[in-house]
Amino acid sequence: NLQSPLNLTGCTLDEVLYFVSSGSPVIAMKDSTHAVLITGYDDSSVTVLDPHGSLSKMSLKNAETIFGNAGNIFISYIN
Repeated sequence: NLQSPLNLTGCTLDEVLYFVSSGSPVIAMKDSTHAVLITGYDDSSVTVLDPHGSLSKMSLKNAETIFGNAGNIFISYIN
């Protein structure tokens, strides 16, 4: 069952992490051509899956800067 995409462009990282906490990963643009999937987070970092296969953590502050510089372009879905 394919869910309908939800455009979260313009939301803050903090706002989109609500979707992650609800079990819906979030696609985030790092720049105009590079997207990652936010799959988790904790008090200090977010866990991202790069389409090239690497799973890594980045600090919340670094993530806010990177995603903000890319225009806070986020996409998720609602169950």
